[in-house]
Amino acid sequence: MISQFDAFTSFQVNVDANHQNILGDAANECSISVDPTDGNKKTIGWRQFDNVTSNFRQGGWGYTTDGGLTWTFPGVLENGVFRSDPVTNSDEVGDFFYLSLQSNVNLSFFCCSHPQIDSSVAFVGCRCRRRTRDCTQPF
Repeated sequence: MISQFDAFTSFQVNVDANHQNILGDAANECSISVDPTDGNKKTIGWRQFDNVTSNFRQGGWGYTTDGGLTWTFPGVLENGVFRSDPVTNSDEVGDFFYLSLQSNVNLSFFCCSHPQIDSSVAFVGCRCRRRTRDCTQPF
């Protein structure tokens, strides 16, 4: 979905397969990273809600390979897994990472890092640790 306001253009990232708004969903707290080897490749993470009345949040993410003109939303990191406070990053060779807090049924929080080797491939293998120290430096 593209919105125009004066000289500014906004491109929506949590879109369906036809790059249209997903009616009724909600998202916030986005974090975007750019591949330092190719500025056209970007990954974004956000808190994904299935609908506007839900407070159950999951790890939503999307990517672009054309500098942000079009975005792909492949779905949440892990369906049905509570996640909050997403942070994305990329390293010097263009690998992307997604960090978030994850909670289990006991309401214990874990820092989870998902590496992503290619901007168009899903994040893989959550590496989690119990939140016993600062989780802002995982990469």
